[in-house]
Amino acid sequence: TNSITNITIGETCTLEKLELLVMLCPRLQHIEMGIAIKDIGPLLRFIVHDNNLNIRHLISFCFIDSNRYSFQHLTVLLNSKILFGKWKVLYVDKKSKLFLWT
Repeated sequence: TNSITNITIGETCTLEKLELLVMLCPRLQHIEMGIAIKDIGPLLRFIVHDNNLNIRHLISFCFIDSNRYSFQHLTVLLNSKILFGKWKVLYVDKKSKLFLWT
């Protein structure tokens, strides 16, 4: 099995590419990548799905090149029980990064 635990993708990545990535690297703990705002909801459902064995080790996810709108969108999803109680979110304006962690 692949033992990669951290990965950074310096550009926007689609949900399909992320699914392939976690299938190839099932021990990922930290992911940093860009993502289109339209893919945030489906991506979060993919991450928090309890039956997803390939993502069970994930501790943190960093969205690069984010903005306040992405933060607000993620906060709404967090409050709508998609991520309720399990994940926390933080936006760092100076670095344009949005962090999600358990």
